[in-house]
Amino acid sequence: MNTAVRRAVAVLVGAAGLAAAHAPHAHAAQPETTPPARRADAGPRSFEDALLAEIRGQVGALADARSLDAAQAEFNRLFDLAATRADLDRRADVLIEAAAWRRLVNQLASLKADDRDKALPLLLANPVTARTLAMSLRDEDRPADVYGVFLKLAENPRRVQDSGGLSSLVAAVCVVHERPLFPPRRGDGLTPAQVRQRERDRAANRNAPAAPPRAPEGLPPAEPIDPVAVFDYFAASAGRMVFDPRQLPVELLTYVVDTRAPVDELRWAMQNYAGNRTIGRVYSTIVYDTAAFRYGREKKIWQADGGYTLPNIRKVGGVCEEQAYFAAHCGKAIGVPTVEVSVTGPDVSHAYVGYLFRGSRGAAWDFREGRYDEYDDIRGNVTDPQTGRRVSHSHVGLTAGLLDTPAQDRLRAAALLDVVARLAEAGDEPAAPGRSTPPPLATEPHGDWPAPAAPARTADAATRNALLRSAANACPYDARIWTEAAKLAEGGALSAAEKNEWCRAVMNLCGRAAPDFAMEIVSPMIAGSGDAQAQDRLWDWCAQQFVARPDLVARARFNQAQAWAAAKNPGKAWAILKDVAARYPDDGTVVVDALRAAEGLLRDEGKPATAAIGLYEDAFRRITKPGQLSPGFAQQSNFYRVGSRLAELYDAAGQSNRAKMIRARIDVQD
Repeated sequence: MNTAVRRAVAVLVGAAGLAAAHAPHAHAAQPETTPPARRADAGPRSFEDALLAEIRGQVGALADARSLDAAQAEFNRLFDLAATRADLDRRADVLIEAAAWRRLVNQLASLKADDRDKALPLLLANPVTARTLAMSLRDEDRPADVYGVFLKLAENPRRVQDSGGLSSLVAAVCVVHERPLFPPRRGDGLTPAQVRQRERDRAANRNAPAAPPRAPEGLPPAEPIDPVAVFDYFAASAGRMVFDPRQLPVELLTYVVDTRAPVDELRWAMQNYAGNRTIGRVYSTIVYDTAAFRYGREKKIWQADGGYTLPNIRKVGGVCEEQAYFAAHCGKAIGVPTVEVSVTGPDVSHAYVGYLFRGSRGAAWDFREGRYDEYDDIRGNVTDPQTGRRVSHSHVGLTAGLLDTPAQDRLRAAALLDVVARLAEAGDEPAAPGRSTPPPLATEPHGDWPAPAAPARTADAATRNALLRSAANACPYDARIWTEAAKLAEGGALSAAEKNEWCRAVMNLCGRAAPDFAMEIVSPMIAGSGDAQAQDRLWDWCAQQFVARPDLVARARFNQAQAWAAAKNPGKAWAILKDVAARYPDDGTVVVDALRAAEGLLRDEGKPATAAIGLYEDAFRRITKPGQLSPGFAQQSNFYRVGSRLAELYDAAGQSNRAKMIRARIDVQD
């Protein structure tokens, strides 16, 4: 970890209560898990040695296990012992092994017996692949589907062998393609944005059947992207990739293998763009489909022979969605992590591209291509390829640091998050709906083991906070660490001083480089910081941190108003909302939210919505009218949305002539 990042999180480490010792930062693809050397005839020298030996013994017994029930119980117990009694700083190897095999056994338990019997021998024979895959799953993943992809890959066992050095690629393909990805095509009747929305809807209900797009009359059903073909393409082309998939962490590889373009199109892109380290610039090489944008005509790409393909986009052009899709998928084809970013501005929604590059100061994401000046200060959104959740592009930008973070530290941080989750589960928090009460923490080792060096950790908030601090010191680029800290704060488990430490740390780490992510973390911490007066001061502080981002300043002020509204002080809330609407009419869409919130205040006071007419009139005068747009695009603008609501309020007040004038200005027919 570089010096600047260490300084950024140092505020968390001093009070962590855990040592900050780390393994050497060699860029090994996988963690070293060998315990300190000892004589073959000697017993375990420490509690950690005994625990590691027991874990490995249980792994060896899995091959002969008829049922995983007993193995689950044993691996859960061993993980508890690591979580509560092991030295989690100096012996990260023990923690990682305990976490990885506990995860693996619990994941396999959800598979059908036949699939489990096929997968287990392969995983035991390839422990690096097993560990990498097990530690890559998130709460949103369905193990049965993830390991279903693994079994497809394993039809050729060489694909999943440790000796191939492609364990991270195996894991990335499995966690991304557990839900089928479909290429966009005209026959769907869907735009690329609608295709992405469909994938988000599926991600929101991950238990729903993965139905293919509706097949129009005369066309065969849509075929999903073949995960095996995707794996084989990247494995065979590894040496030609800008970022070798044998060196990329899983978290970054997910932004490579999440292709919705078939492999034959990836090969075309490789032939045309191999080695391009500034692949985002091809965004501007796509001719703009002006007729579709301004006049709402059908895009030329939907009329092209052969359908929605990369070669056709380069041939006939498209709007910003096609530009972003083209640049992103050409990047994926040559091994560059890329994302398509969508943003809702004051005038119109827009799409641009982000891609990973390595510069003189290390790895970073570049989000400049296609991100025109009017969108510089507005949050861009990306679909996480693994979870399907919408996250800010700042959230993605944070992952660049993972490229230079040793695997040992990445896995240690992930294992510490597992410890935090287990302590929370076993603590005084109620069980989640539909789940049984978890078993108590195991804290007592076998009698013949060496005694642990320290007392057992307890399942309290202070311990969880200290563990999160240690995780942040190991790998500050794992967004889940900061999110968990924010949850602790939101639940009232952190003191004011502890919240301040986390807020300062995230601001130091990424307040400038990833401000949207920083805002996501500090917001719940401030929202849970006492009464409205205390929050008011903190929101002022927050606004001062983002002076270069007026939209975030406006959002901080909006949250400030919400705090006063919740405190039953509508006067202060109204004054702040009025100020936000007046000062930030073109900075994102906060003006729309502020006006709606103001209407809510009136409603709570028993006043008619028409009392907000003056506020809407003032805001509408300040909003910049967008240029020439097609009706579909124009209706996304602040000008249209605020004007449309103002016209409705005029109608409700019996001022139909004024309503007609407003509708004429926003080009809407009565």
